[in-house]
Amino acid sequence: QGLFRLNPLSTPFDSLGNVTVAPWPEDDFFQNPLQAQNIVDDDRSYRVITNNYLEVNFPFIDGLQYRLNTGFTYNVRDRETYRGRNTSLGFQRSGISQTFDQNNQDLLVENIINYNRSFGKHNFFTTLLYSYQEASTERNVVDADGFPNDLLQWFAINQASNVVVGYSQAFQETVLLSQMFRLNYNYDSRYLFTLTGRRDGYSGFGEDTKFGFFPSVALGWNLSRENFFKINQVDDLKLRVSYGEIGNQGVSPYRTIGRPGQFNNVTGNTTLPGFIPSVLGAPNLGWETSRTLNIGTDFSLFQSRVSGELNYFRTNTTDLLQNRIIPPSNGITRITQNVGELLNTGFEASIVTQNVRRNDFTWSTNANVSFLRNEIVSLLGTTDEEGNPVDDINNGWFIGKSISVNRSFEWDGIWQVADSATAALYGSQPGFVRIRDVDGDTLLTDNDQVFQGQRDPQFTWGLTNTFTYKNWSLNVFVHGVHGVTRNNPFTFDEAATGAGTRRNVTVKEFWTPENPTNDFAANREDSNLMLGVGARDFQRADFIRIKDITLSYNAAQFIEGVDNLQIYFTGRNLFTITNWEGLDPELNNQRARPLEKQYVFGINLSF
Repeated sequence: QGLFRLNPLSTPFDSLGNVTVAPWPEDDFFQNPLQAQNIVDDDRSYRVITNNYLEVNFPFIDGLQYRLNTGFTYNVRDRETYRGRNTSLGFQRSGISQTFDQNNQDLLVENIINYNRSFGKHNFFTTLLYSYQEASTERNVVDADGFPNDLLQWFAINQASNVVVGYSQAFQETVLLSQMFRLNYNYDSRYLFTLTGRRDGYSGFGEDTKFGFFPSVALGWNLSRENFFKINQVDDLKLRVSYGEIGNQGVSPYRTIGRPGQFNNVTGNTTLPGFIPSVLGAPNLGWETSRTLNIGTDFSLFQSRVSGELNYFRTNTTDLLQNRIIPPSNGITRITQNVGELLNTGFEASIVTQNVRRNDFTWSTNANVSFLRNEIVSLLGTTDEEGNPVDDINNGWFIGKSISVNRSFEWDGIWQVADSATAALYGSQPGFVRIRDVDGDTLLTDNDQVFQGQRDPQFTWGLTNTFTYKNWSLNVFVHGVHGVTRNNPFTFDEAATGAGTRRNVTVKEFWTPENPTNDFAANREDSNLMLGVGARDFQRADFIRIKDITLSYNAAQFIEGVDNLQIYFTGRNLFTITNWEGLDPELNNQRARPLEKQYVFGINLSF
């Protein structure tokens, strides 16, 4: 990110080839984005993983089995970092060290009872589950600065003038309890029935809302096994429908508890510990629940030359776990709550074709496509005077719209000299951005903000072609994303005059009286303002990308005793087709690092 903002006339290296601390000597505000090469970073981690099981079959009850699964993971991470005087911050603070210690533990115990019996054409398979999962994290960070020199780095922490023990200390523990019952029944492999009931409890929820119950039912019909269904071209055809609930506990623990944050004060040379409210508790926080209807089919045709599946789904998610923005008059600006209802509908299809099957040459294709639409059904459960649901403008959530919708003032071109009188009504002038006044009252209010697409894709697809010839293999993967609209920050949010011309900006033909373009405003910091508000440039961020091409050769036949010797070369993110004018259409932050092209050479060997 720093590289994109840096003046192109700066000097990243000195005459000896060393990374400069101040790449722009006249302005030490900017740091050298290459200074990370001078940071000493010793990062070590150790992990112990155990997985064990016990299986007991009961001979006196045919088909009855008990299984105990246990898993334990213990992970330790030690990290020491030192920024010396050859870095910007290290130079300002005479060296900075940070020591980081963290350990994670995860314990899982599953008790499973299975009962499987067949009576003629009837088959029953029943499962009972009781599981316990406990996860904990403990972390301690020590920061120090003001070292006499950089020779011993963090080993000289006792010589530092400022040491903060417990700069970042944390401990958290969660427990998840689950019970489940499942019944599978099929008749002659033609009619399939599954009934499931699951009860989950999460320690991070409120006292009365820790547990949730989530049932589901599924029906299947193997139509191709019916005597009346005899079509030579159809190898297999199954129709299925299911409806069920699933819970989500995806929030960190202790959200139900109000907590203070550290706020110390200094009197003379004495630090007085103090606290202020930092987290507003939500004692009724509970499970987010999704209810899904799925209708689909699985098929195989022409002796498995064509196979695939089709799915239509409709999901209602209620009690959404959301971080809401609340008025700052509460002293806290955010709270985690179960808020609103979201509707997702979509269609997914995947197909695999064996295009060519010969002795030395094969060609297969794997294609998938997905259409998705999400819509906010309700939010806070409140209504206006006319009984209509109320939008949550602060969080950018609107009834009937996508949860990731864009809503802003709309750019409507650049004021030209001929528009001077009209521009003056809006406190603007020629060369400035013109914002659309939707209601025409010469005021720019919330009523003038309009919806301009959404940030989530409406349509995605992927296509993989695999070619093999003798021991050679070529795999080509292409994917596409469509229906995405993003703000391009490089259009109006930056001007070459910004911050005293200290920043690097994109190349533009700025508006001037001699060059009355309608694309870019005048080269002024305030040229994107009209009555004190600015416009954003929303552009389609659709793209098609050649994601992966791999060419490989299996040379195992040349070496006796070798089962597999695959030599491969892979190219990733090789080419992108898009009209997006920003850095990368996949990035939410256009000043972040874009997806780079990668070239990988490797060998897979097994005996």
